[in-house]
Amino acid sequence: MTGVQTCALPILIIIADSKLGKTVIGVEAKVNETFGNDTVGEYYLKSRLKLLNGEGTKADQRIEGLIKALFKAPVRAEVYSLMYQLLTAAAGTIAEAATQQANAAVFMVQTIDTHLSKEVEVQRNDVALDSFVSVISKGNCDRLEYGQIHGPVNIPGNDSYIQGSIPFFISKIKTKV
Repeated sequence: MTGVQTCALPILIIIADSKLGKTVIGVEAKVNETFGNDTVGEYYLKSRLKLLNGEGTKADQRIEGLIKALFKAPVRAEVYSLMYQLLTAAAGTIAEAATQQANAAVFMVQTIDTHLSKEVEVQRNDVALDSFVSVISKGNCDRLEYGQIHGPVNIPGNDSYIQGSIPFFISKIKTKV
């Protein structure tokens, strides 16, 4: 990409020491909420419609940049069915790891389980995360269990802030409160 920012930071960034050295952990926490309203394909289509209708946007370029940085070619059509928020949060974690000159990046999804939790929302997020993990790992991991860390996942990266040379891991945890 040509200087277009293409990622967002997760809700919490933790800088930690691990066996790999300095590690950035990006935590996306959820309580009865989904990973946003749009899949990658829906968000991409909305941006293209804006362009067709004369509205200025670079969202299509950001999405294409994210896809190229996170998924090795050939890119599978399943990428467009993934939740857009997962791509931006994962990319934000990797970008922050580069900024922090970290040796590794971990994108962690935390499910906060309360007496108000709705199992249907938890399951919807589990399916969305499992789809993301399956596609980004090229099928090497189809289901992520709570407490599991998968990786490193090899990503291509880009020429600026999403560095493919940083080992990238994905995890999910559940916290009962």
